[in-house]
Amino acid sequence: MRMNLNYSWQFIEDYQPSYIEHFPKEYKVVDIPHCIKKIPSTNFLESIFKTVTTYRKEFNIDIPISKNDLVFLDFDGFMCSATIYLNGEKLGNFISIFRKVRIDITKYAKQKNNELIVVLDSKDDIRYPPFGGQMRYLLFGGIYKKVSINVVPKIYIEKSLVSATLEGRVSIKDIVKGYTNEKYSIKYEIFYQDQLIAFSSISAFIIDFPNLWSIDDPNLYTLKTTVTSKYGEDSYVTRFGFREIRVDADGIYLNNKIQKLMGVNRLECFPYVGLAMPKSGQENDAEMIKYKLGFDAVRCIGFPASEDFLNKCDEIGLLVISEPPSSIYISGSDHWRNEHIENIRLKTIEDYNHPCILANSVRIEGSREDRELFEQSDTAAKEIDATRPTFGAINHFNAIVVTDIIGYDDYSSRNMNQGLANPFFLFRLLNVTKPLFISDYIGQYDLCRITDGFNLKAKHALHHLRALNDTFKYSSILASFASSYCDYYVPYSISSGDNIIYSGVMDLYRSKKPAAEAYYSQQDNRPMIKVLSTLKPYDSFNQTLGKIIVLTNGDYIELYKDNNFVKRFYPSMDGFNDLKHPPIIVDDLLGHSLKDPRFNEKENLILARLFSKMAILGEKSLNIFERLELFNLGYKYHITSSGLRHLYNRYIGPSVIEQAHFVFRVYKNDEWVASETFAPPKTYDLSLDIQKTTLINSDTFDVSRIHIKYVDQNNHVIETLNGSVKIKLEGPISLLSENEFITMKAGQCSIWVRSHKKPGKAILTVQLENIEKKVEFEVING
Repeated sequence: MRMNLNYSWQFIEDYQPSYIEHFPKEYKVVDIPHCIKKIPSTNFLESIFKTVTTYRKEFNIDIPISKNDLVFLDFDGFMCSATIYLNGEKLGNFISIFRKVRIDITKYAKQKNNELIVVLDSKDDIRYPPFGGQMRYLLFGGIYKKVSINVVPKIYIEKSLVSATLEGRVSIKDIVKGYTNEKYSIKYEIFYQDQLIAFSSISAFIIDFPNLWSIDDPNLYTLKTTVTSKYGEDSYVTRFGFREIRVDADGIYLNNKIQKLMGVNRLECFPYVGLAMPKSGQENDAEMIKYKLGFDAVRCIGFPASEDFLNKCDEIGLLVISEPPSSIYISGSDHWRNEHIENIRLKTIEDYNHPCILANSVRIEGSREDRELFEQSDTAAKEIDATRPTFGAINHFNAIVVTDIIGYDDYSSRNMNQGLANPFFLFRLLNVTKPLFISDYIGQYDLCRITDGFNLKAKHALHHLRALNDTFKYSSILASFASSYCDYYVPYSISSGDNIIYSGVMDLYRSKKPAAEAYYSQQDNRPMIKVLSTLKPYDSFNQTLGKIIVLTNGDYIELYKDNNFVKRFYPSMDGFNDLKHPPIIVDDLLGHSLKDPRFNEKENLILARLFSKMAILGEKSLNIFERLELFNLGYKYHITSSGLRHLYNRYIGPSVIEQAHFVFRVYKNDEWVASETFAPPKTYDLSLDIQKTTLINSDTFDVSRIHIKYVDQNNHVIETLNGSVKIKLEGPISLLSENEFITMKAGQCSIWVRSHKKPGKAILTVQLENIEKKVEFEVING
């Protein structure tokens, strides 16, 4: 039985030996998960997170303990090492980083009045991966995952590893620990949708006609394994899915159906708290990647993903490659290298039952070559899990490929007009014929801030689309992973001077850049449109709009100006023909809406086309033939060049565009399904996208993300806003940040509210100047 220890810890931001005997009264009360300091938005000293701090917890054990039991203290994760004391006894020094730590406290635990002290050292330890070289990301000190007491019989089940095939064959490998030299028996029960459908006393059996797990229909089953001995019963419960993944040179086969995957890289990092995000925050990331960005797969770079994140990926059908702790560096130390192999072994066991796991990653990305280490890590994964292929990401042509799948970091697209490298040449240079994933592209070579100008952000989106187009263009590329899901914290030396790398399709606060909309435009579940323009000529130094590109998953769009039909536009952009939904170029803002009585219908269309090109790309963009067309119209009707300029300004000049009412309508199967409207602002408001309004305290506190946008009446974000929103809270909630003023970046921001242990009603108030929005929450103790 398990008892959680995640609420009401005492915390001191330093350590003195005297704290073990006499804990200071000047402590803070904190809950787990916890980061030792709130992370500033930018520009902070990394050293403030590399220190020694002290946690203390007083608790009773509510679970009865008998002589037949063992008592464990379990830490799911702390950063980096800890000296732990229980009831005055030193339990030892322990390394966690990205590992769980289990401590046998049977001799020291009491039913009442236990005192637990954790002296946490958050400094990097070069004896363990990923430390030793230049880190590519930042890790923040704290007990960042759950803590619990587990009381189990002296023979107990630690884990059951489940394999389940398409034909319904179930095979189970149990990890039983304790006094295993004595007799015990095992039974298995399988549940589907809370109904018992099978039970067995042997570890291999068949389920007739199972419902398969897939991306579109992620059916999950539950296995309950019970170990019985003279010490009592112990049970382990896990979810699993019936599915088969096979990766051959010609494709990824999920349940014998070939797939080409559109994926994204994710480094697990959150504003304010770093790694210390509870279940709901982790789940929200998975849901964003699947439903709001439209990706099929995610590669969790740098270190293994949170268990809560993987559980949600199981539930929603999002495929995952989870990486071992790594950051380019490989040590020559036997201890370091053995720890890397142990990380592979532990990660493979942890991931085994997750049907979402596509492949077991075993290589240290971007590192020098080390055949011995990579062969050992590949073998370690396969000895535990022979049901999945192994994966390793490389970024140079002299790499030693020992894994089943090659992951190649393709940075050939540093030129924004180019996509991915031709895999034919990659295979020749790598001298291999294994399945190929593009494990990373664009990344640090095309950074984009949410605060950049709209034209630059539009180019960034098109750069991503070119690379995605090549994913579908080349049949030998089986999957590609964009860099990255969102911006994240990095050391100052590899940042833009502010400890953040802006490689994400979303910013650190999960605000969408246009590149995010580029990927979302490739899904078919929900109609969408995003016009990559502000339609504001005065945003440009030469008062032109720049190329107008529309992202949509519709069949075509129609443009209306001031309620008059302009033109119908179809996907026709060169270089994007291999996408499911190529973008659409809008090159005419007047079309049939221009009806000057001096000209006939054909001449009005010519004039509309020429004037539109001048408005979009500038007068100098007209070629000699177009200039001749304009001259001939003027000559025919005795209109001087200044008269033509007057006509241009009358129909499509900057002031006209700024005041015009443009509607872009999306059609699917000749049905109007979505639209985007541009018009002068009439109202301004705050728009709140709220993850959920019921917060449930369970193992840990709960969180809800609120995305705040300053918008006009057409729901366009006012990116020119420079200001902060004021946050007021009432009731048992607080912010993950400590600041009541939150800076909006490009007119938007996100906050996370967290629950407190006391249940009840709560109110969040968001204020910007004279605008006020209130959100009611309910906090429940689950």
